[in-house]
Amino acid sequence: MISLDLFTTSFVTAVVIVASATVFLLETVVRRESGSGRYWAAAYVAGILVIFSYAAWTVDRGLWIAVAIGNAGFVGQLGLMWLGCRVYNGRLGVAHRLAVAAVVLLTLAVSIAQRQIGDWAGAPVMFAGIALFALLGALETLRGALREVFAAWGLTFVLGAAAVYYLGRTLVFLVAGPESELFTEWFGTVMTSLVTIALTIIAVVSTSVLRVVSTASPAVPGGTAAGRDGAALLSSDTFRAVVEDLAGRSERAGSPLAVVAIRIAEVAEIGTAFGHGAAELVESSWQDAVRRHLPLHVVGGSLDESTAALVLLAPDAADAAAHGDELRQGLIDDLAGLEDAVLPAIGVGYALASDHGYDANALLCAAADAARRSAADTAMPVLQATR
Repeated sequence: MISLDLFTTSFVTAVVIVASATVFLLETVVRRESGSGRYWAAAYVAGILVIFSYAAWTVDRGLWIAVAIGNAGFVGQLGLMWLGCRVYNGRLGVAHRLAVAAVVLLTLAVSIAQRQIGDWAGAPVMFAGIALFALLGALETLRGALREVFAAWGLTFVLGAAAVYYLGRTLVFLVAGPESELFTEWFGTVMTSLVTIALTIIAVVSTSVLRVVSTASPAVPGGTAAGRDGAALLSSDTFRAVVEDLAGRSERAGSPLAVVAIRIAEVAEIGTAFGHGAAELVESSWQDAVRRHLPLHVVGGSLDESTAALVLLAPDAADAAAHGDELRQGLIDDLAGLEDAVLPAIGVGYALASDHGYDANALLCAAADAARRSAADTAMPVLQATR
């Protein structure tokens, strides 16, 4: 079916991947504040490693380790794409990074153990790993902050298509074998190269746009988001760890605990109606404004690109609601004071430990969901999370 020879397709694939990765890496140097961009940049670096590893194997068939490194790098590339999506949504944890590392190491180990097979050493594990992380990445683009950005649909398509293709490649490899006509025609190296070229181009465009439209993307876990005046809300991972600690201590002491979430919405609509500059002004300013109006001795952090939260020892629902409403008013005042600013929809929700227990994740999710419902309501009431 495909008349192109293997050398030509491999060469063109290498040129596209290296050129695309180089462009993205240069942009990463300029936009260092993007935590998700760093993970995606690492994914493109892994793609370059894959190209050179397979090229080395082609030149010297005695370099069996090159196949193992290439296979592991390929899995790592899709794993890093998934992690970048989770960073963008403010949902990256240690377990996710460990999962990617474990699958990469498994692929490396199996490829080394099967080195006598040659070209297809460790192939089933590699195919399955790629399909898994591509699927997880595609699903992640359909939730949280990514779901609200139109450019993310390109990434959804790329990762979804990769998941479907490599799932099919895995099944055909295991059932019909790599020498079968079905595998050679539809899932062989030539066809895979063409699919890779198309998906790489779309992926680079999508991730570049996502990074440009979101300079407020959560920072690399463990750090803080870069604020204009040098201080900002805690990053998602750090804030979640703080909430877990406070929840545990509050439970032991029998103290009341509440999580209040505040969410901005309709930023994309502001960009459409008033221009990208107006939307970017909101995105780059609102978390700093939230931090400035936090009550003394109250910890605040980012949950995702559109949601921030604070944890406090609130004795009852009325006190939690009052804190949330006061915080929203301060945010409105600050944003309204900016030149050419357009106010987004701002929702506030809260969750009480007396309703949801002292599980930090349950409290954060419940409060964020209430804030999301509040922002979607035209009246934008302060909503209490339901049980």
